[in-house]
Parts: sequence; structure tokens; C-alpha cells
Amino acid sequence: MAENEKIKIVKSDDLQFIQTQRDGVFAARLIGSGDSSTQNIAMVDLEADARVEDHEIARSESIYVLKGAVDIEFDGRSELLLPGDLVYFPKGSSHSLTPRRAPCRILLIFSG
Repeated sequence: MAENEKIKIVKSDDLQFIQTQRDGVFAARLIGSGDSSTQNIAMVDLEADARVEDHEIARSESIYVLKGAVDIEFDGRSELLLPGDLVYFPKGSSHSLTPRRAPCRILLIFSG
């Protein structure tokens, strides 16, 4: 275990979703930079009218769909992800998200 890092338990009853800078996108931080030097994890809810515009990521990112369906656009293509599906983006890649079936809940895992 890295220095200053400790085991953390996050209970689902304790999650606090807050509005992000994007309309219709709410996030609850599970693991943040104060908890881990290498990983951030967030649970994200996307409402029907939400859209996360194309953006480049500074760290590797995995998106795991928990509920609903989401279109992921990257490299000039679109993929529909359903519950249980995961996509991994290496550092420096770009993508956008649009919920297809809302409400949509995803787990975001940032590493590196």
C-alpha cells in the first residue's frame, strides 16, 4: 500500500450525487485523489437529455455501464453500450457520450 493511502469502504447509501458542469449529468465520487495516487472512481447518472461532448482525456479511462444504454463516439465511430459492457480509453484519446436509454448509470475509472 502506498504511503498515506488506506483502505476505504464506500456504502451505496452514502453516495451523494451532485450536478456536474454538464446539464443532466450527476456524479458521486467513490475514490478521489485524496484516497489514491493512481486511481479515481466515480458513479455517474446521465439523464435523457444529457450529452458529454467530445473531450480528450489526460489519464486512461474505463467506462462500465450499470444501467440503461449509452452511445460512445470515438475515432469516427459509435458503439452502443448496454449494462455489463465496458470500454477502455488510453490516455490522450477522445470520446463523447449520449444516453440512448435513460436513466443511464455508468462507472468511470480513471487511472495513471
